Amino acid sequence: GADWTVRSTVSGNGLNVTEPCAVQSENGEIVLMTRIEKNMGGGIGRSVSKDNGYTWSEYASDLGAPLRGPSTRFALYRLESGNLLFVNNDSDTSRTNLTAYLSTDGGATWGCSLLLDERSSVSYPDVTQDNDGFIYVIYDKGRYEEKEIRITKFTEQDMQDGFIHSE
Repeated sequence: GADWTVRSTVSGNGLNVTEPCAVQSENGEIVLMTRIEKNMGGGIGRSVSKDNGYTWSEYASDLGAPLRGPSTRFALYRLESGNLLFVNNDSDTSRTNLTAYLSTDGGATWGCSLLLDERSSVSYPDVTQDNDGFIYVIYDKGRYEEKEIRITKFTEQDMQDGFIHSE
């Protein structure tokens, strides 16, 4: 890590983009998504590399559901199964309805979803998965009022079923 070289860059097409997340899907593509700041209309942008990050597709914004949001941090994670997990607020305007989405095709579509927290002021998720396959999403609730850190635990099967029934 003493020396670094820039391999390539991705343009946000003049948008103010922050908080990037990147994952490599099972087919080898690198999916890069960024938060678009509220003063630029909010939402999420996306670019894909098919050559290990040497070149990138045109940066796309104004994406369809669920790749949208109220201009807040989201989480993108590759599960042990190879499927992609995307966690974000299911709202265009507020930090409410924190929802997990599952893609089995490298992020082209998001066929399953699971509502994790329907309250307001829930945001900034992060994700990990343990060796037993349990998925953990940590996020904040009311960072200025309640000042809580929350965690939820579920499985891919819970997502496919649409509710948490695992222990």
